[in-house]
Amino acid sequence: MLKRLVVIFIVLIILPALSARAQTADWFTYTDLAVGYAFEYPADARLTVEGDAVFVALNQPPPFQGYALIVFDNPADGPLDRYLIEQRGLSASDLREVNVGGVAAVSVSGEPDAYWLQTAGAVIKFQLIAAADGLEAATGLTPAAFDRALQSFRSVPRAIQPTRAPIATVVPLALRPTVAEQFRSPFNLPTTTQFRIRWNIITSDTRYGIRNLGLPGAPRKCFNVTWPRMLHSGMDLYRANGFDTTGLPVYAVADGQVAFYDPAYASYPGRVVILSHTLRDGRVIYSVYAHLGSVSVTPGQFVAIGQPLGTILYQPGDSHLHFEMRWFLDGHNIYLPNTSCNSRPSFYYGRGYTYLIQPDNFPATGGYVNPDAFIQAHGGPALTPIGLPDPYTPTVTLRTLSQGLALSRGQSIVTAEPAVLDQPIATTKTLTHTLSLPIVAAEPAVLDRPIATTKTLTHTLNLPLIARTAPRLEPACIEGQDLLSNGGFEAGPGSAPWMQVRTGNELISNQRPAAGTYGLWLGGRNVTDEEALQAFSVPYYTAGLTVTFKRLLTTEETDPVVYDHFEIVIENSGGNEVSPPITLSNLSPAKGIWVSELAAFSGFEAWGQHRLRLSLKGMSDTSLVTSLYMDEVSVQTRCAP
Repeated sequence: MLKRLVVIFIVLIILPALSARAQTADWFTYTDLAVGYAFEYPADARLTVEGDAVFVALNQPPPFQGYALIVFDNPADGPLDRYLIEQRGLSASDLREVNVGGVAAVSVSGEPDAYWLQTAGAVIKFQLIAAADGLEAATGLTPAAFDRALQSFRSVPRAIQPTRAPIATVVPLALRPTVAEQFRSPFNLPTTTQFRIRWNIITSDTRYGIRNLGLPGAPRKCFNVTWPRMLHSGMDLYRANGFDTTGLPVYAVADGQVAFYDPAYASYPGRVVILSHTLRDGRVIYSVYAHLGSVSVTPGQFVAIGQPLGTILYQPGDSHLHFEMRWFLDGHNIYLPNTSCNSRPSFYYGRGYTYLIQPDNFPATGGYVNPDAFIQAHGGPALTPIGLPDPYTPTVTLRTLSQGLALSRGQSIVTAEPAVLDQPIATTKTLTHTLSLPIVAAEPAVLDRPIATTKTLTHTLNLPLIARTAPRLEPACIEGQDLLSNGGFEAGPGSAPWMQVRTGNELISNQRPAAGTYGLWLGGRNVTDEEALQAFSVPYYTAGLTVTFKRLLTTEETDPVVYDHFEIVIENSGGNEVSPPITLSNLSPAKGIWVSELAAFSGFEAWGQHRLRLSLKGMSDTSLVTSLYMDEVSVQTRCAP
């Protein structure tokens, strides 16, 4: 009987206790006393802390799976729902209260497996993440591990962090990075970029600062704009001979130090290495190598120019190196918080895309540089044989004659005018020569007057003025020629040569056309980010372009605040704006009626035979819709005299 009781005691008491101890031992607790929270994570997971974010990798890629916590300051310590509505731009109808260990928490419609939690003075986003977009790759035990970690989240008392004086550290000279004098290509062979063309519009061009219009737009957004409208922040380099780049070695472009490498980082397919390079003027610039399959360096390691860093990852049909040059390492100080971008590790070291600003201008200081131009300026070769579009010149100015159009940034640009001669060209030239004459006297002589020993010879040479007349280049400008096709949209929905970037409905519709059956409809739905584009060629001897259209603006907005706005702008073939944008918004006058608008752009003398495109954009917020109907759009030439 006693033996049976001992067995029952072991089965019911001791074994469960041992099991509980083993289970507890499989999980660790992470505590942040500065923010005031704690949560558990598996002992075999990889936990990394990057600024205000904590990432837990539950396995090694590929594919990366895990969860992340992002901390946002909430100094007012107001209610969680009010913070999300006022500070994060979420809608009250999308918020759902949930129970997370007694901590105030909500979930948001459209963000599966993402939760917002509140602690004293902070708001924390806790989200399941995976290498692929969405959560379809988060399989296996990841959801269960995430649920346990989420339920373990709890608030803890904050600890006041003592202020410590910085301790100066001396780095031995042998371990300090040398000044980077010379830069080179990250490959030892010629490289190129890859793009394709549809309807004469570049839809997928991976050169620096180029919009990848071929990327899927809905529902993917970052920085509150759809992916096709964002600008590529680096160059995607392929082998120029067309062979697969998989396994190709990648080399350091200059002397420097490994500033970042983490095999669990999932911003790109493959791994990312970032080197820092100290320039002669003391500035530090960073080179970024993404889509690596293997890596042969470690964080903090010093490298020399031409030293192997790793090899290119295999991506079926698309193996390449994403290469950047930029003035920052960790992007959290320049990328404003945005729920669609900062919930993944990519927020900190860059997604490879920027806002709708040419990367050289983003931000005003401390952003990106053109990698091809920078390397060439520091003694290296051109990275590609095709050259790069110039987003800055020639300069274009704008004059609006309308009832509602305005410069969106109030900028004023001065262009160079053709030279005018204010005096005739001299066709003659006078040559003056002084000749010394020696005097030879056989006998001493007395001179009653001085002898002139020099004589001025003047010769006038008639120089013919030769005027060469070059053959007139064709196609030449024809005054008032319309460069667009289907400007009335009468070819119907989805018709060429208009290309649409949209998150929802067809933009060419039969809703309220000014004439005929169809017109363009921008906005009119909550949270729109859409665009219609058409490419055209500028004829030689074009002095300016006149953009005309008819528009009908309707809005439900009543506040004197711009909530919904629209842009008309001329871009180059890469998507960089070459004209000042002009805007309409829910505050524009003449609502509810059809109005004819005109914008006159000048400064196109140097754009002859270049391909440009007209872009019509619409962006609206989450409520009280504004619609812009457009019809009879044209781009007309004004010829040089």
